[in-house]
Amino acid sequence: MEDKLIIRGARENNLKNINIDIPKNKLVIMTGLSGSGKTSLAFDTIYAEGQRRYVESLSAYARQFLGNMEKPDVDAIEGLSPAIAIDQKTTSNNPRSTVGTVTEIYDYLRLLYARVGKAYCPKHDVVIESQTIKQMADTIDQYADGDRLMVVARVVKRKKGTFKDYFADLLKDGYLRVVVDGQNYMLDEEIELDKNKKHDIDVVIDRIIKKEGYRSRLVDSLEVGLKLTGGEVIVQNLTTKTEELFSEHLACPICGFSVPKLEPRLFSFNNPLGACPDCRGLGIKNEVDDDLLIPDWSKSINEGGLRYFKTAVGTNRIEWQRFLILCKKYKIDLDKPLKDFTKQELSYILDGSREPISYEIVSDSGNVSRTTKFIEGVRTLIARRYEETTSKWSKEWYASFMSEHTCPTCKGRRLNDQVLSVRVGGLNIAEFTEQSIEDALHFIQNIKLTDYEMNIARLVVKEINDRLTFLNNVGLGYLTLARRAGGLSGGEAQRIRLATQIGTRLTGVLYVLDEPSIGLHQRDNEKLIKSLQDIRDLGNSVLVVEHDEDTMRASDFIVDIGPGAGVHGGQVICAGTPEEVMNCKDSITGQYLSGNRKIEVPQKRRKGNGLFIEVKGAKEHNLKNINVKFPLGKFNVVTGVSGSGKSSLAFDTIYAEGQRRYVESLSAYARQFLGGTKKPDVDSIEGLSPSISIDQKTTNNNPRSTVGTVTEIYDYFRLLFARIGVPYCPNHNIPITSQSIEEMTTQIMNEEDKTKLIIMSPVIYGQKGTFKDLLDSLRKDGYVRVKIDDEVKDLSEEITLDKNKKHNILVVIDRIIKKEEARSRIYEALELACKLSKGKAVVEIPGRKDIVMSESFACPHCDFSLEELEPRMFSFNAPYGSCPDCKGLGFKQKISEQLIIPDKEKTLARGGIEPLAGMDDQNIYIKKLEIVCDKFGIDMNKKMKDLTKKELDIILRGTKEAIEFNFKTRSGNVMNSYEPYEGILNNLERRYFETNSEFIRDWLGKYMVELTCPTCLGKRLKKSVLSVLINKKNIIDLTDMNIDKLYEFFDNLKLSKEKEKIAKLLIKEIKSRLEFLHNVGLGYLTLSRSASTLSGGEAQRIRLATQIGSQLTGVLYVLDEPSIGLHQRDNQRLIDSLLKMRDIGNTLIVVEHDTDTMLQADYLVDVGPGAGEHGGRIVACGTPEEVIQNTNSLTGDYLSGRKKIEVPLKRRKGNGKFIEIKGAKENNLKNINVKFPLGNLVLVTGVSGSGKSSLVNQILYKALALNVYKSKVVPGKYRSIKGIEDVDKVIDITQDPIGRTPRSNPATYVGVFDDIRDVFAQTKEAKIRGYEKGRFSFNVKGGRCEACYGDGVKKISMNFLPDVYVPCEVCGGTRFNKETLEVKYKGKTIYDVLGMRVEEAIEFFENHPKIKRKLQVLMDVGLGYIKLGQSAPTLSGGEASRVKLAKELQKKPTGKSVFILDEPTTGLHSDDIKKLLVILNRIVDNGDTVIVIEHNLDVIKVADYIIDLGPEGGDLGGQVVCVGTPEKVAKCKESYTGQYLKRELNK
Repeated sequence: MEDKLIIRGARENNLKNINIDIPKNKLVIMTGLSGSGKTSLAFDTIYAEGQRRYVESLSAYARQFLGNMEKPDVDAIEGLSPAIAIDQKTTSNNPRSTVGTVTEIYDYLRLLYARVGKAYCPKHDVVIESQTIKQMADTIDQYADGDRLMVVARVVKRKKGTFKDYFADLLKDGYLRVVVDGQNYMLDEEIELDKNKKHDIDVVIDRIIKKEGYRSRLVDSLEVGLKLTGGEVIVQNLTTKTEELFSEHLACPICGFSVPKLEPRLFSFNNPLGACPDCRGLGIKNEVDDDLLIPDWSKSINEGGLRYFKTAVGTNRIEWQRFLILCKKYKIDLDKPLKDFTKQELSYILDGSREPISYEIVSDSGNVSRTTKFIEGVRTLIARRYEETTSKWSKEWYASFMSEHTCPTCKGRRLNDQVLSVRVGGLNIAEFTEQSIEDALHFIQNIKLTDYEMNIARLVVKEINDRLTFLNNVGLGYLTLARRAGGLSGGEAQRIRLATQIGTRLTGVLYVLDEPSIGLHQRDNEKLIKSLQDIRDLGNSVLVVEHDEDTMRASDFIVDIGPGAGVHGGQVICAGTPEEVMNCKDSITGQYLSGNRKIEVPQKRRKGNGLFIEVKGAKEHNLKNINVKFPLGKFNVVTGVSGSGKSSLAFDTIYAEGQRRYVESLSAYARQFLGGTKKPDVDSIEGLSPSISIDQKTTNNNPRSTVGTVTEIYDYFRLLFARIGVPYCPNHNIPITSQSIEEMTTQIMNEEDKTKLIIMSPVIYGQKGTFKDLLDSLRKDGYVRVKIDDEVKDLSEEITLDKNKKHNILVVIDRIIKKEEARSRIYEALELACKLSKGKAVVEIPGRKDIVMSESFACPHCDFSLEELEPRMFSFNAPYGSCPDCKGLGFKQKISEQLIIPDKEKTLARGGIEPLAGMDDQNIYIKKLEIVCDKFGIDMNKKMKDLTKKELDIILRGTKEAIEFNFKTRSGNVMNSYEPYEGILNNLERRYFETNSEFIRDWLGKYMVELTCPTCLGKRLKKSVLSVLINKKNIIDLTDMNIDKLYEFFDNLKLSKEKEKIAKLLIKEIKSRLEFLHNVGLGYLTLSRSASTLSGGEAQRIRLATQIGSQLTGVLYVLDEPSIGLHQRDNQRLIDSLLKMRDIGNTLIVVEHDTDTMLQADYLVDVGPGAGEHGGRIVACGTPEEVIQNTNSLTGDYLSGRKKIEVPLKRRKGNGKFIEIKGAKENNLKNINVKFPLGNLVLVTGVSGSGKSSLVNQILYKALALNVYKSKVVPGKYRSIKGIEDVDKVIDITQDPIGRTPRSNPATYVGVFDDIRDVFAQTKEAKIRGYEKGRFSFNVKGGRCEACYGDGVKKISMNFLPDVYVPCEVCGGTRFNKETLEVKYKGKTIYDVLGMRVEEAIEFFENHPKIKRKLQVLMDVGLGYIKLGQSAPTLSGGEASRVKLAKELQKKPTGKSVFILDEPTTGLHSDDIKKLLVILNRIVDNGDTVIVIEHNLDVIKVADYIIDLGPEGGDLGGQVVCVGTPEKVAKCKESYTGQYLKRELNK
């Protein structure tokens, strides 16, 4: 197990119960046909289980953000690594934390009760069912006659937004009124809501008076309200000012007691939905305790008997005055002992007056306040102020008079009656948690559930059972889940965390624990030790700080630190087995251990795997530069006297470094929540494990994500510029600095004694004006002189300035002769100068240049200034530094005039403006446009091309002058307003940014284009931030360099000694990350490149480079075709990076087809032999040489050359026509001219980043789509294009899914399902029943099962657990209703046909030529193994692209079609590529053109014509290196493609 990853019974997707042993710490390749099951084994089984086990150790709260981790279908995986290091936390003292919440068992219980719980009426003990409309109406019938009722539907609950579109939709649907946050509005008036606040919105359905005959109207209103909200309606009784919620979900049929929809949050006592409303879920209430308020009942009030007023007696305090008035009103004797007070008298002083009292209060300042109101008693006063105060001190003061009492409403159970009415197995959730863990375990093991309930709850019940078992096994069976966490001892809390970790069943983990035996009776010690040994025996390293002798004796290895505490400790006294420590004379621990034994010493010691965690030079806290080894796979104990340095070594050194390395592999965003991770004071730690499994994620499509942010290099840049960047004034191009007043004073004091100083404040710099008010103000403030335009003037004189000239004004603060005793005077003058001029001071020394100083980064010659440099200033995702115009995006989204007016031959009235086309005459936008055109005399029947610029500007950009709009809407409401016309461009743009509707946003998005921000010119940051430079470069200048140039910049960067010391670690980290990116072939990228534009291969390699940088060992890395998009030239760099990861002690499993990568692997696993149902088996495994020799292996056949893709004997010459692009300049293209010969298989090649996608996807495809289909796309930059007239169709074949939902499938995509439904509709049985083809669709009503809406399954949401899919109870998973399935063709139902593989269906429908022809195309593209009804999301990228090709191949070739494919070999085996080439050649042989972007040499060598771009990537690419046949390109010495192609052609 130490050197193997053992998989047993893997059945995920199409895997056939496979068992396989995979060597660890090796570079392992998995290969096989597309769809053979490689990904199912590598990712969906091994990686998924590692991730799931890791996620299981996180909190439930964290899991909801990480997504559901479903257990893969596999019997066992042993030896899986890594997982996590244990996070040691103290138990929360929060009164809301319980044993149940800390262990997360309560989270599973909430899920269990929400999914299978049944509500019972607390009065009648009957199961609560959902309420019918009749039951709701019956309840309302009990209201008094004449009551005014309002039926409302709460459509929005506590959500942010303006909801303008929603209000407009409601108005269109005929609703008139809404209630928003308690305020009534008419829907035809303007409703302005704060988009940043949460709102409640009720739609008023009807207002009714309860009287005879009202019921039918009430029922109609209830029905409308229920439909609008999905099952809930509120009836407000305006007479009694009450409201009642009615639900179609759960209600008692006898008394109407109702329960909201059962969901997990309902069962949380930390959520207002489920918490007891009286104690707010605490189970206790803090109430004023009379004995704490009156500690000595023998004292009178005047003697301080009321402790609250003890210090107030005899004072003029307002509270005391008010209390005296209360006592006077009820004739309370202040000198009578409190024990002699009557019950009534005590009630007056404690609870307050029974009626309002008129009184006056006189304050210390003599103010008189008169009022009439109730006066609080001292008890009610304390209780109110305790609730209201926000002061911690005050709260503690009021709490000193209070004690905890069980809540009288919930009786301490924390939850409300509705929640407590829900039971599982006869117990509500509170009763379950009140059992001991031992009893709860017995209950859950014997719980009785129906089969349907158990299907839903199986995972939850198992999890609860496991966690209770672990708690019981560590000696905590006596605890209850309801026990407060704050009441647990340290030992109990530690063992709870230990039990939680045992439950994850992870291997290869280093566990660090701190005295887990604390508070544990010797009776339970054996259980604890057994648990620790169980963790070890799973293959983990366990490091425990411990004093317990039994634990030490049962350990494998002990490290004793001492000899004393504090400065007298920190050394390793002894390290070895327990026996060796016992024999060590210098060890105090050994002396104690050599006494009587209580736990038997194991007969045999494990030798472990021979590997160690080796710590060198540990100096944290009091550690004395110690070196120590911990054997891996062992149970290690660290011991020593208190303060000797155990925790410093175990936690602050080893654990902290493991945590730091783990955190370094996370994103910067995640790290800000995890806090700083400082490197401990240690020279090195070798062999530290584990860290993390690689998280395989798609690149972020957020426009704010760049290569710099994804790799986190930009985060280091921000820190670097904040720490050593030098701000420059953009106006004067001089560096600016900041100084404190103390630093300014020190600088002046360094001048020679008797130096004359004039300290001035520069209040005006280069501004026009007379400044009369400023000069008057200075006179009033006592200033005597000013220096204006280099001339000193006395303020007592009349000073007249030319208002049209710019002036400089400096106020003379003081004139001082420098001497030691003048320091304080200089300091004060500088401080006053800075205060007057917002941080600036000028010191004039006769005969020398003025000294200008500033508290902030400010230019001495103008008003330009910067605040203190911080990393957040350099973030384009934060308002502190981002460009205020584009908000840090670098571009602005605008509605394109070209896209909304695609055809200028059309008129306004006939759809000339496309977004308005199709809107009826009553639409408010059409009405407004008609009014504007009428006012300005614009003919709506004039063609768009004939409109004048002025007319078009009015229509598109609106008017400044107000226009009267008066018209009736479709619903009959009158719109009357007087306002400027907004204009169509402005209107569409505003609606795009304001709408909450995804549909509206997608619709308007088609008309939007991105334009470079005119303010920042695409640089994303404020001008002031861009003025901060390092070596004459700002932060964006650096991100615009490619990675190779950037590395060179930092390699040659010269800094001062001080700055070098500050930046040393940062620059080292930046260079390290840049080097990793270079090594995986990404040196051509710039850090400013948007992450969304990266190819899949580039994104994958960026993640790989990030992981290499973490330098972790013992990690299992799973990668998916990292060579995607990588030219052969860069392939070896990538392979070297993978080998480096392996060599530092990691295991790599790579799904890959690349020949070079396979041949350099240590171990090769070939999965197959075929695809889909024909795959899922291990065909061959071993070294590459062993697989090559295996004649059963298709991969071996291609690696050995037994099979290969042949070079064509003859190249096609095409049809003599070309598409010619001239002046292509998109991205890095260098104004190139390119010809694409038609009627050929054309390959566009070149190194990564050479400009292939820019040329083909951004220019060629978009230009063809725009001209052929009038598509709403904007092509990349080019001067002209010729030959478009020879193209009538352009098809872009991508690897994107053919559909996003399980309802999409290959049969519907290629159109064969329509034909199959026709066949079923023509059967005799269908005709008798009158069924048409629509009856045989699971997407529409009629034939589908309505219980599951044609899905075949019902999804039960399980929150942080995977969703459970339960087969529909009605249709049994067939998706169709019973009547539809009674219609059969050749003995098969429509459901049976959808379950057929293509190869089966082609035989079944052999007598239907149309169906057979379409199925034959699917067979031709190598997809005979897929099922007709196979869910689209389950198809691989390669399969999806071939389904798309099949659809196009059905169509009659025109000889004028252009097919464009971007790296179609992604995910394809050599044999799949062979099949793909057959299809592509067939297309070309039909006379059409195929243009392919590709790096795969097997495809390149069969091309008719190659366009090779380069010579390098990024700035050094974008040129045409060579064009022609493969033979011609192979002879081109400048072409990297040619160099590798030459070898391939010569094989």
